[in-house]
Amino acid sequence: GGYHLNKSPELITLADIIEVVDHEFTLVECVHTHKTCKVQRCPTQTPLLALHGKLQQFMESITLDAIMHPQNSVTLGGLSL
Repeated sequence: GGYHLNKSPELITLADIIEVVDHEFTLVECVHTHKTCKVQRCPTQTPLLALHGKLQQFMESITLDAIMHPQNSVTLGGLSL
């Protein structure tokens, strides 16, 4: 069992893994299509979109190699892996 990688672990990001396993990362439905929002003036949309962007950026910065070798600690925006 297992997986065969077509790229080096240094080139595979956490965002890549999530996309393969669970499709496109979506914190909230309106992140990719604003028309899905059922509320005409949603007070949480702006902060949630900002949070989604930060999470996406974090996931794109973490590689499979960093996950496999946590002793080489990765830090981004105060978060450590």
